[in-house]
Amino acid sequence: MRFYFDIPTNEISLSDEILLDEIEKAREQLQEALEEGKTFTDAEVIELSQRLDEYLVEIQKKRLLKKAILEIDIAG
Repeated sequence: MRFYFDIPTNEISLSDEILLDEIEKAREQLQEALEEGKTFTDAEVIELSQRLDEYLVEIQKKRLLKKAILEIDIAG
């Protein structure tokens, strides 16, 4: 099974690249907040974590859609 991040760069669209950048920014912000001593129950940490979760769900949906399209192309 290939994961989204295993797909060669030439298969990633501009919108995918933007989303991957947003994921990285959110991850870095979350890490910084924790390094500053904020806890997992801090409102900022919760908000960042939820945003990161939303981005990850979105990228997974895109990966599943691409996989389904590829399977249809192969079967068709």
